[in-house]
Amino acid sequence: MVSLAVADPHRPFRCTRSPVSILYVAKFREWGIPIPDGGTSFLELSFCPFCGAHLPPSLRDAWFDRAESLRSCGTAIRLLDSIHRPTIANMRHALCLSLFLITLVSPQTEAAEKHASQIVIQVLKSKRAIEQSPICSNGCVFLSAWDFDGTILKGDASEGLIENSKTIYPGLSQKSIEAGYSNIYTKHDFQKFWKEYEEMDKIQGHIPAYTYLAKILKGSHSEEVKKFAANYYAHVLMPYYFRSSVEVFQQLRQNGITPYIISAAPHVFVSSAGPTLSIDEDHIFGIEVAVSPDGTLTDRVVEPIPYAEGKAKRLAMIVHQEQARSKKPVYVLAAFGNSYHTDSNFLQWTLSQKFPAGKPVVVMINGGIAPREHSGKFTEVTQTAVLGN
Repeated sequence: MVSLAVADPHRPFRCTRSPVSILYVAKFREWGIPIPDGGTSFLELSFCPFCGAHLPPSLRDAWFDRAESLRSCGTAIRLLDSIHRPTIANMRHALCLSLFLITLVSPQTEAAEKHASQIVIQVLKSKRAIEQSPICSNGCVFLSAWDFDGTILKGDASEGLIENSKTIYPGLSQKSIEAGYSNIYTKHDFQKFWKEYEEMDKIQGHIPAYTYLAKILKGSHSEEVKKFAANYYAHVLMPYYFRSSVEVFQQLRQNGITPYIISAAPHVFVSSAGPTLSIDEDHIFGIEVAVSPDGTLTDRVVEPIPYAEGKAKRLAMIVHQEQARSKKPVYVLAAFGNSYHTDSNFLQWTLSQKFPAGKPVVVMINGGIAPREHSGKFTEVTQTAVLGN
């Protein structure tokens, strides 16, 4: 059974016969699962893991800032009633969260691995240290940088996922060919494409092969392909997002750390994952081809190619653009990848920053044994749980 209640954050939680309760702290606009230790602590929820909906941001800091500003005139107490009351939208979130928590108490359901919360704590510790330094007296901008395939998504959105010779899900390259979005291959030519793609990857290398994935869509309308891909992410791929990656991604964003995704997948594919993570398309970078004035895709690749060294170049460009926009210092607090070959460059770039305090957190997810030149540099973690477990 799942119970739902509007909570008093100053009143100790007493465990009832209900195995799971959801608290809604109205004045702070926070959802949480209470920790039945006799105190008032609870695990804050920043998004609904059942449907992926991002919950409204907390008003805790705003509440105390406003209360402090009103303290001298004795009106702070009025904030208790004026900040926020439950709305229909919030109750919809509550229903969705209730459904999630019903699955949470099932022994078959896996939660985020333990390292997820530890990573968040480390990153936020550095953020607070930097914020207290003089360089941030007028504010700073904080970012996180993410690879996508194998880092957020289990498998590869373009190539698919095969385990023990069984196809778990086909990739977007296959689905787009079968849907008629390639002028090079017919709807029945996927096997021909795959053979030529593998030969290209083996003989010419990864960059020619990866750019080819974008080039085969030449002539298709960009927005149509994006809509097709977005539907595939929402209905097929999202259940294969790593639970811990999504938890860290959302927790960092809720704490004022803006995420960017840098992937070697076709931009027209990976940018379409935005709605499933509540991230704007202009914060996602993949292998991009020029788009004709009529909106159709060409085969002209746009530099830099976000692969290996190109990922580090793209991240440096993002930081420069954020600095120009905000006129404030910009720090990449954390970076996440899954391959020493393709991701180590932008992970190393993140480590090379000079922080006024604290240090960046760089995470290698399921990367295997580190090569000697990278041994001990990154936080190495293993993840298996996905949203669809």
